[in-house]
Amino acid sequence: MTNDDNSVATSSDLDMILDAFGEHLQGVAGNVLNARWDEVNFHLEGMEAITNAADSATKPYFEIFMQPMKDYAAGFQKLTTAETPEEKERAVEYLIRARDALRKAKTEKPEFKDNPGLTQMVLGIETQIIGVQEQLANARADTTAAAILGQQRAQLFQEMTMLFQPDDPTRQYLDAIKLLEEAVPNVTLGTQAMVEMNLDLAQSYLQESSKSLDAMQDLFSKTKTDELIVQAAKNMAVGIRQMVLGQDAYVRVLRAAIIGDVNRSDVEALEKAEKSFLDGANLITNASIVAPGVFGRLDVVPQAAVQARLTHNLRTLCERSISPKQITATAAPKVVFYFIGTFIVLLIGLPTSGLVAHLGSTELMFVLIVSLLVSIIGAFGFEATRLVPLLDAFSRWLPWKRKNQKASSESQITSGD
Repeated sequence: MTNDDNSVATSSDLDMILDAFGEHLQGVAGNVLNARWDEVNFHLEGMEAITNAADSATKPYFEIFMQPMKDYAAGFQKLTTAETPEEKERAVEYLIRARDALRKAKTEKPEFKDNPGLTQMVLGIETQIIGVQEQLANARADTTAAAILGQQRAQLFQEMTMLFQPDDPTRQYLDAIKLLEEAVPNVTLGTQAMVEMNLDLAQSYLQESSKSLDAMQDLFSKTKTDELIVQAAKNMAVGIRQMVLGQDAYVRVLRAAIIGDVNRSDVEALEKAEKSFLDGANLITNASIVAPGVFGRLDVVPQAAVQARLTHNLRTLCERSISPKQITATAAPKVVFYFIGTFIVLLIGLPTSGLVAHLGSTELMFVLIVSLLVSIIGAFGFEATRLVPLLDAFSRWLPWKRKNQKASSESQITSGD
């Protein structure tokens, strides 16, 4: 074998090693996002084996990524289980070490300066760090720091988004996450307005949330991937949608209840809303556990439980208001008032109008029936109009109606002859 042959073989072997290392690196990044920690460890071990076996010329390049990827995986894993601020801070320390090492590689190695994959990784880790730091600032009520960190995170997120083409699935996912973040504050404000009984403002916020959610669902429908973090974002979107629908039903029925216009369909809507609050909250909370650096640890179950309880109470009141016993007790005085008033008007008005010469027993019976129907319609509202067709049956007992029918029959007999 010639020296040239040895050179080709060495170059080919090196390419294979680089490809294998790159596959392991991507495997770590992808499986971290999917919380597949056994797979993460497998790929880390593969990277380490390649690094240990490398010669002095290539080993430094492998070492650049070895420790940062270990720190990145450790930090992300610790974030998924962190409960206290101290635990979150310790998890962030791992991510900071990973970020700083990768930044150093971009600065010191010209071949890595404009590498798109490395740039995406650095921005992604940085976004995670800023996101958790913003959560910690909110937890300690440091609004100034939280606002600054929020602006930084939004800027980093925008920079990362612009690295991808508009039709790239990752770009569509990032755009969807941005819409998700826009929807969450409106849902919160809508809930607060609902508690304060500002129903117009509550519905306004909920409508804005729905617009963002509709656009976000459209983007998610184009994201054909089974990555856990994407599925978590989709589940969170569904959860928010369920809570928005529940809040919308609550506000709508509450508005109807205030004016006394609830029916059975409103009770059924509240029953669905009560379930939507609880199911939606569970989806949001479980989804946030997957990527706390992106979504934060959102435990909205207690808040949803309060909303579900309020909805349940409203549903109970509506059921009572439309129960036959309650309706009868409420409407009885109206029925009596409308009945007496209508009867008196007809009793005086019919002879005066000249429609009838006098009121006999048959006419009085009809006046009583009409008065009863008018009083029922006036007391029970629109639902009672279903009784209106009965007027046609009662009208057959009118003296003038019976005379017209008799004359019509005699006319038909005469014409037949």
